Amino acid sequence: DQARADLGAALSWETSLQRVRLQWFTTVNSDSKGYNLLIQNDKKRLVARHGVGIEYAFKGASKDLEWLIGGERYRQQSSLTLFTAEGWSVGAGLKKRF
Repeated sequence: DQARADLGAALSWETSLQRVRLQWFTTVNSDSKGYNLLIQNDKKRLVARHGVGIEYAFKGASKDLEWLIGGERYRQQSSLTLFTAEGWSVGAGLKKRF
């Protein structure tokens, strides 16, 4: 059993040909029971993940299609060291807007 809370915010600037989106997010998960008897003596897990991202999109041949490129940086802290992590990602693709 787990409880979760999410909070985020984004800013977006858009013209007829392009869009820039900045976002910030945080997520907190907490277990109601110990995670595992073999890991840190059944300690309850509390995980907090924080991150920022940016996305740049420009219109394709159709008004509903966008080419995009973006990146994200995150840090995850946990009461169990097994779940502590940090990193970044970069992606590119084609998005259809509905």
